[in-house]
Amino acid sequence: MDRRGLLKLLGDCSKIADIGCGDAIYVWAGRPPDNVYCIDIDYYPHLAVQADARMLPLRSNAFDCALLMEILEHVDNVEATIREALRVARKIAISYPHETMTIEQARRHYAGILDFLKTAGIKHKPLETTPAPGGVHVQHWHWKSEEQIKSDVEAITRLCGPPIELDYGIYRGWGWICSTSGHYLFSTSEKPVL
Repeated sequence: MDRRGLLKLLGDCSKIADIGCGDAIYVWAGRPPDNVYCIDIDYYPHLAVQADARMLPLRSNAFDCALLMEILEHVDNVEATIREALRVARKIAISYPHETMTIEQARRHYAGILDFLKTAGIKHKPLETTPAPGGVHVQHWHWKSEEQIKSDVEAITRLCGPPIELDYGIYRGWGWICSTSGHYLFSTSEKPVL
């Protein structure tokens, strides 16, 4: 996910909270800039604080901007997470994966591939769960159902306005940028170049 591209859209962000930053390998090459405050529920050496995104031990308006990049599909309470991000930052940028396969479609798709490999005499060996250098984007079919994804997108839209479509070439998703003033920073008709 291109956090740097979304930061350009956010404008002046001298102090940034990257909520749900994970290992920071993919975006920050494992070394976030000094103005980026990394937060995650899991421990990583580069974290400023280890915390649940719904209850951050941070003062209100401590940051110019907060990033919620590819994390809302992993949380149970999307609205609480967004409200907490808006409490600690004036503006937030959100990305949510736009995956078109349902859980059942994904199972059939991959079962078909495995059958083909078996027929061709190729042995299947599952990949290690450790991400490769440069990071990987994990598909999210097994975390939430189609109904849960729809509910998440509706909740985010209620709080932050209509989504824009993000297109990074190999990745497509929904994005939102909103502020504590309740004003949306751009409309869906604008196509950001990231």
